[in-house]
Amino acid sequence: MKVTLEIPEKMGREMQALGADLPAAIKLGLANWRLYPTATHRELAVAIRELTTATTP
Repeated sequence: MKVTLEIPEKMGREMQALGADLPAAIKLGLANWRLYPTATHRELAVAIRELTTATTP
């Protein structure tokens, strides 16, 4: 399937840098989206991930 969409310039550069890994990154992103279907849940998940991966207590 071919999909065309507009994205911010920065995101486009990040996606280009992924090269052949882009499909896997999109798949992972969609899986994460299903786990946290609302913006609030996604934001909370990001905050928790940031807190739990901090290098210092």
